[in-house]
Amino acid sequence: MKGQHITLNFTEGFNNFCIAARQSNMEAQYNLGVAYLTGKGVRKDMVNAALWFQKAALQGDTEAQYIAGIMYEYGCGFKQNYAEATKWYRKASEKWHIQAQECLTRLYLAGKALPVDSRVANRWQALARSKGSAAAAFETATEISGKANDCNKSEIAVLLRAAAELGHVQAAYLLGSLFDKHHNGHDNTQEALKWYQIGARQGHVQSQYDLGLLYSHADSGALDLVKAYVWLDFAALNGMADAAAKRDSITKTMSRTEFYAAQRLKREMIQFRELQPKRETRQVPLQ
Repeated sequence: MKGQHITLNFTEGFNNFCIAARQSNMEAQYNLGVAYLTGKGVRKDMVNAALWFQKAALQGDTEAQYIAGIMYEYGCGFKQNYAEATKWYRKASEKWHIQAQECLTRLYLAGKALPVDSRVANRWQALARSKGSAAAAFETATEISGKANDCNKSEIAVLLRAAAELGHVQAAYLLGSLFDKHHNGHDNTQEALKWYQIGARQGHVQSQYDLGLLYSHADSGALDLVKAYVWLDFAALNGMADAAAKRDSITKTMSRTEFYAAQRLKREMIQFRELQPKRETRQVPLQ
């Protein structure tokens, strides 16, 4: 499995190992890197170790990304390259690899391949010390969000994503808004939908409202009046007056078929526990 490595009999299985690695098996690529790095089943070879670790890293293996960072930083198997080391440490850091976060902190403070930036270093250091705390990631993101610019918007997104993936609902909502062009964010509707839905399904009212709005916008590329109605209705049921007004406005533009499809979708979502509203109200059918 991705990111989970096992102890193998390198001597007996080395040939099969090579075959799997050459067929783009990420786990085999990582372990082949380990074999060349440690000399288990094959003569030590830093160049080949670096090659296979990087192949696994490119496929998203977190540990391989961290090791690739080390090898670039110290010139083991690769020509020393601090920019590449920073890149791989950052990729692993974004997936909560604590040692990678500590290495990234060190490179920021040392100013290797980038200007010295103690503020960024302190943020990564705080994340490393938090040891995977969603609250810590969210607090760090909100601390710098008021000073957002083109340089640190990407950093805010990284921190919010880390918090959201650890279950922080408000972080999921804010991440969605970063990708929602109607919030002056990047125009990436699919990412906005993805993160709004995570918050909406957990009862986050603002996520429900903005998700409904996004589905209602003709210029979003995701126009769906049925889903727009459902999510705005959930937000209205949870107490948002603006959502009720917007839902009623959309109702006037829906066909009878769309209206009853929305009622059916809502019932199904509640039945299968995809979402549970706080209270129910009487629905007025189309005239």
